[in-house]
Amino acid sequence: MARKLRVDRLLGEYRIPKDSVAGREVLEQAVEARRGAEAGAEYKAIRRGWCLGEESFRKELLAQMTERRVM
Repeated sequence: MARKLRVDRLLGEYRIPKDSVAGREVLEQAVEARRGAEAGAEYKAIRRGWCLGEESFRKELLAQMTERRVM
């Protein structure tokens, strides 16, 4: 049984009465406003760095990338 995406529920959460171009634009603006209001400190390391994890994991990834460049 395939599940259907319930767009009406998402739009309803934002008090958007109809699934239309205008309604989706309002949703986009609301989601972007919410994203911009979130505390950015939690994601600063991800935005500034390229690797999320332990230093040993980063070194392992670098080694793998170096091996692939040589091949």
